[in-house]
Amino acid sequence: MNRVAVIDSGPLGEIIKRHPSADVTRWIEFMVENEIALRIPEIIDYEIRRELMLQDLKGNSEARKSLSKLNRYRQTNRLIPLEPSITLTDACDLWADLRFNSQPTADRKNIDVDVILVTQALSIKKDFDEIIIVTGNLSDLRRFSHLGIKIWDWKQALHDCKHNSFTFHQELS
Repeated sequence: MNRVAVIDSGPLGEIIKRHPSADVTRWIEFMVENEIALRIPEIIDYEIRRELMLQDLKGNSEARKSLSKLNRYRQTNRLIPLEPSITLTDACDLWADLRFNSQPTADRKNIDVDVILVTQALSIKKDFDEIIIVTGNLSDLRRFSHLGIKIWDWKQALHDCKHNSFTFHQELS
């Protein structure tokens, strides 16, 4: 099975630390062993990068090292590009549908990164049999599992790799 893990900002922040924890390192090895591709939506790259750049300007050398690591991920074709003509239109459709069905993920005036993240994940569906979004934000992203995306809670993912298993979030009935 051709699988991809699409990384949300919380897990990505842990992955690009200069010295990630042993659990994070173990999880990355688990993904490689199970031949699960890792992809970073460009909107998540933006969300992480802007904060790291601010910290770098403030003289935080750890932020500079994390930026360097984030740049290496970009160079290895792990980035899902933000294609405005397709992705943002699709994100608008998804956002409006959620609003219409009283399931917003953010304040009405927010950009709603979660919707763009999901739309970017869906944009690579043709290339993979299974799309998994790895997130620390289960409360907002769980509402998208009906779109054929598996949602993997970051803490659960770190636990699962110790037991060579996968425990995905199930859509609420």
